[in-house]
Amino acid sequence: MGLVHDLGDTGGGSARYDTDLKPHANVVCRRCHCIEDIFDENLIGLRRKVAKASGFDIRGERLLYYGRCPKCAGLTKKRQGKSG
Repeated sequence: MGLVHDLGDTGGGSARYDTDLKPHANVVCRRCHCIEDIFDENLIGLRRKVAKASGFDIRGERLLYYGRCPKCAGLTKKRQGKSG
């Protein structure tokens, strides 16, 4: 029905979905599995470029970045500092 985007494998063993269908990227923490939305006007321009280059009538997109959130990255840095 096009009401949600399936975010695929974001870790944690649970299915995750995004109900915000406006163009945006998601960032996913590989440690705690939190997900945040990132809105940027450049993403709308990217969508237009992809449509023009491919000839596709783009109906949606999914852009996921994986890494560590600031909290988890901070925990990793603290642990590394204690062991060395």
